[in-house]
Amino acid sequence: MGDETGTNAHVKQVVPFLRVSEMERSVRYYVEGLGFAMKHQGIVDEKLRWCWLTLGGAALMLQEEFPRKEHDPSIPGKKVGANVALCFQCEDGLAIYHQTVSRAIQA
Repeated sequence: MGDETGTNAHVKQVVPFLRVSEMERSVRYYVEGLGFAMKHQGIVDEKLRWCWLTLGGAALMLQEEFPRKEHDPSIPGKKVGANVALCFQCEDGLAIYHQTVSRAIQA
């Protein structure tokens, strides 16, 4: 439905941006467990706070929650990651499953 002659023609990729509670644990899961590679990263106060991960043609970004005040309206009402589903289209899903469980990741 995009207009290839208009501004839509410039969109190249959509990258899901996920908020996580434990960056080190999340990166370990996606990089060591699922095989993603870190493309970009943001260090704040000497700590990894966000990163852009890639796997084949797929990409996603993770950001660790910053400490906030108790009544901060920007805090989501649900647990971090609630109601989020990532669907990867791939050539051989069973091969990815076997590769994942071989890395001791529950799939």
